[in-house]
Amino acid sequence: MLADGIELMIIITSTFAQAIAGSGPAVNIVGVLTCLRFIMGIGIGGDYPLSAVIASEFAATRSRGRLMTAVFASQGWGYLGKKAFVYSVSTTDRFQLLPLWH
Repeated sequence: MLADGIELMIIITSTFAQAIAGSGPAVNIVGVLTCLRFIMGIGIGGDYPLSAVIASEFAATRSRGRLMTAVFASQGWGYLGKKAFVYSVSTTDRFQLLPLWH
């Protein structure tokens, strides 16, 4: 469980850091967010295989296969939902994306 806590802290810390990130005279916001997204990706990359292992360890033998299928299918449905959401928002005429830099 120690590894679960470490990767979760990486995800939480980098998410909060992205929320409060700002630009300054020596630092560009795009560079800061890129670096923090990379760090968050390391935490998420550690979470994916760990969530499958935890789900398989604590599941009953009878339902272990269904639970493993649900864990990996949920990741795929999340990717599909994310892409559908971004596509629907970006094709709407009323919504205009404003750049972070000027």
